[in-house]
Amino acid sequence: MKVCKIGFLIATLLLLAGCAGPNPLQDTGDAAGFFSGLWHGLTVLFSFIGKLFGASVSIYEVHNTGCWYDFGFLIGAVFSGRLLFWAALAFVGLVVAAISAAAA
Repeated sequence: MKVCKIGFLIATLLLLAGCAGPNPLQDTGDAAGFFSGLWHGLTVLFSFIGKLFGASVSIYEVHNTGCWYDFGFLIGAVFSGRLLFWAALAFVGLVVAAISAAAA
């Protein structure tokens, strides 16, 4: 039964991925490149929070150069996620240290 669910999930993801088409704005003028993708990846968390509260902010630039923009976006998003993880871990460590110092 578990194999059937996993197979169904994979088939659904492949079907949805097939719906994505090429970017019609790609290579039409001054498009966002690698460094723009890197910056958008680094700021993706702030963009997402702004988007949740109704700001007219885009998380991903659709007018881009293609693979280089995607590569920069991926590197920036991974680095941003790691920074958030380590910041959260440091915050939890500070809270635990404060609680243990208050208990002593």
